[in-house]
Amino acid sequence: MSKLAGDTIREAVTTIKNGVNEKPRKFTQTIELQIGLKNYDPQKDKRFSGSVKLPHIPRPKMKVCMLGDAQHVEEAVSIGLQWMDVEALKKLNKNKKLVKKLSKQYHAFLASESVIKQIPRLLGPGLNKAGKFPTLVTHQESLESKVNEIKATVKFQLKKVLCMGVAVGNCDMEDKQIFQNVQMSVNFLVSLLKKNWQNAESIGLQWMDVEALKKLNKNKKLVKKLSKQYHTFLASESVIKQIPRLLGPGLNKAGKKLSADEFDVFCCKKPGEVPAPKEYHGDTSPPLLSELYSTAL
Repeated sequence: MSKLAGDTIREAVTTIKNGVNEKPRKFTQTIELQIGLKNYDPQKDKRFSGSVKLPHIPRPKMKVCMLGDAQHVEEAVSIGLQWMDVEALKKLNKNKKLVKKLSKQYHAFLASESVIKQIPRLLGPGLNKAGKFPTLVTHQESLESKVNEIKATVKFQLKKVLCMGVAVGNCDMEDKQIFQNVQMSVNFLVSLLKKNWQNAESIGLQWMDVEALKKLNKNKKLVKKLSKQYHTFLASESVIKQIPRLLGPGLNKAGKKLSADEFDVFCCKKPGEVPAPKEYHGDTSPPLLSELYSTAL
C-alpha cells in the first residue's frame, strides 16, 4: 500500500509548474524525484539495482546513439538518430580517452546483435565502466520504439550514499503525466527496498535553475554553505561553462566539481535535511524542493 497521497503529489507538481510559469525559461526544465533512505548500510547491506519504464518520457532530448550494422544504420538515418558503424568504432582503436569522450557524448547506446558481441574487442571496458554498455536491439524490433523505451526508463541503484535521484518529468508535460510518472517511480523504488516504506525517509520533487545560482552572487560563504548541503552536483554543458562566473572556485575547492548531464542544474540532497535556505533562490523563484513524503511529517 502506498503512503504517498495523490493530493500531495498533485500539489507539489502544481507548485513547480506555477513557479515555472512565473519565470519562463528558453529551455525545458527537468523535474527530479529525490529520495532519501534510512536504516540502510551501503557497506553491509546488499545494494539494489532496478529499472522501470515510465508511462511518459521524462527526457525527450536524451541523447541516444545506435552502434549498428548496415540495416540498423539505415533505419537510424531514417529517424534522425545518431549512429556509428563497426568501421567508425575501429577508428577509436580502443583509445581510453576517445572511448571516454564517446561515453560522455550520449546518455545511452543501442547496438545490433552482430555489433554488441564486438564491443569489448573494439572499445574495451570503457562503456561498461561508465555504466553505458549498449542495449541490444534486434531487427524484429522497431528502432524508434526501442529509443523511446530507453528514454522512458529510469534506473534506481544504491551506491555509497543514501540518496538518489531520477528524472520523472519536465515542465512541458501535463500535470497528469508527471503525476503518473512520479507514482510509478516511487512504488517501484519502494518495492526494491528490503523493508519497503520503512526504509524511505524523505521523497521530494526538486530542481534548481541558473537564476537561483545568480542569486548567490559569488558570495563565498553562501557557495561554501551550498557545497556542504549536497553530496553531488550535475549540470548541463551550457551551465557548467558558467559556473566559474556564477559561483567562483568554491565548488571546485570543495572537491565537488560538476558533472555533465541533461538537467539544467541538479543538486543531490542529503537525506533528512530541510530544503535549502531562501537566500539561495529568493522568495519569487521556484521552490528547490517540494516535499512529497517524510518520516518527520
